[in-house]
Amino acid sequence: MKSEFNLKEIRTVSENLIQKFIYKIILFEGGLGVGKTTLIKDICEIWGVKSFINSPTFSIVNQYSTFKLDVIYHIDLYRINSVTEIFDSGIEEYFDNGSYCLVENPGNIDEIISNSFHRIKISKKNNGNRVIELMH
Repeated sequence: MKSEFNLKEIRTVSENLIQKFIYKIILFEGGLGVGKTTLIKDICEIWGVKSFINSPTFSIVNQYSTFKLDVIYHIDLYRINSVTEIFDSGIEEYFDNGSYCLVENPGNIDEIISNSFHRIKISKKNNGNRVIELMH
């Protein structure tokens, strides 16, 4: 699935993505400011997260409770520089517990994920619209 949208259409885009999710690990790729956190926030709201949703750039992992799902892990690997750091921090354990893991700036994390996952690529066009591509 590949489509173009503006930020006013984020709810519709999020709802369409959720319907296509087969796997619980979703990697969000794109440059700074393209809307990865905005998209994750909207997905979490649809899933019933009532707490404050923000990018875990400094904490690396945020855990959200929801009425619709057990737990959602929001992970941002922006500050992680190597796969070794992922193992040292224990982050890889989140991928094996059966909960949704929404991962911003995944880098080469797919090298250590043993489960199937989706990859979402987001880019920003000159007109301000975003292009989003969902891959399995």
